[in-house]
Amino acid sequence: MTVALIQMMMRSELLIRLGHFMKTTTKQNFTPEEFKAEIGRRGWTYRALAERWGVTENWVSKLARNADRAMHWDDAVRGLPTIVIRNK
Repeated sequence: MTVALIQMMMRSELLIRLGHFMKTTTKQNFTPEEFKAEIGRRGWTYRALAERWGVTENWVSKLARNADRAMHWDDAVRGLPTIVIRNK
């Protein structure tokens, strides 16, 4: 077997495993209500999120209401750090 053939087989196996991983780990989109709730649960407001993402508050609101939004926006919300306000 040539090195090129072995590399091709290894890439092929990797792609098969990656495909299986994607099928088993992909979550469904949030509903508009779940999207909004998750933002709030993490301590964010639309205004603060818009500032962080470099968009307008109106744009975040439209995105939240869109049930057909791209999955990466839900992933972005899932990955937001939780804001904790501590009283002294």
